Amino acid sequence: MNIYDFDKTIFYKDSTPDFYFYCVKKYPAVIKNVPKNVGYWILYKLGLTDKRTWKSKFYEYITYIPDIGKAVNDYWEINKNLIKPFYKEIQREDDLIISASSSFLLKKIGQILGIKNIIATDVDTNTGRLLSEHCYGEEKVRRFVEAGYKKEDAEDFYSDSYSDSPLAEIAQRAFIVKGNKILKWGKK
Repeated sequence: MNIYDFDKTIFYKDSTPDFYFYCVKKYPAVIKNVPKNVGYWILYKLGLTDKRTWKSKFYEYITYIPDIGKAVNDYWEINKNLIKPFYKEIQREDDLIISASSSFLLKKIGQILGIKNIIATDVDTNTGRLLSEHCYGEEKVRRFVEAGYKKEDAEDFYSDSYSDSPLAEIAQRAFIVKGNKILKWGKK
């Protein structure tokens, strides 16, 4: 099984902020949540709240979107062509995407690309509250194992960020993705 981070790894953009700004333009009521987003981000940066609380407050913007499913479908209709060419060349049926982005956002692109295995941050699309820990760093490995995979199942791993070192360490081979360049993990 090959494992991929999603944002800036096989997708040129970071889908979480990109989808957010798409929604701000398409659904102006989302702007009502900006002060809360900024306030909780500041509290998080000052160490006065945890990441899960900050992310839950961030995702509350989706409560201002009349049909989140339609918004997600429309977003991917516009952006599905931003999957990096290298991925399309090496894609396998048993690929796994594991990402800090929300599962509600990644499930649709998974359907479009034929990727059945996706682990991501679970977000309640009615409230914006996180239903799982933020799928980042060590949490990715924990969720991988929790989903029933064995560490030895991890063949090749691809990410754009060394924050994914915990997954790189369990993979047989790991690669860092910088734009369209694929380098062995740790090489610059």
